[in-house]
Amino acid sequence: MALRRDWVYENNGGTCVAIAGLDYCVVAADTRLSVGYSIYTRDHSKICKLADKCVLASSGFQGDMKALQKNLAARHLIYQHQHNKQMSCPAMARLLSNTLYYKRFFLTTHLTF
Repeated sequence: MALRRDWVYENNGGTCVAIAGLDYCVVAADTRLSVGYSIYTRDHSKICKLADKCVLASSGFQGDMKALQKNLAARHLIYQHQHNKQMSCPAMARLLSNTLYYKRFFLTTHLTF
């Protein structure tokens, strides 16, 4: 499986980690945005607050990260206006799962076999 020459995605790297217990959750991520050996910035957050008790930590291609964060934030705002309350974490997890599953065949159009 080889990538096409006109592949527009760059792996901006990154590390995200989360540890959860019965009544707590700790989420951490590095703040470096880079491509290969070039560091674009050392002050780029990979953690996005979606609701009062729900955050999204993501790494990889920065364009996809921002698009996903904006999509989830917009859909959460619509939910807030329709239901007059914050979306729960399980509901947000289901929304994320459905959003990612919906795009599951996207990468196969950019790969050659």
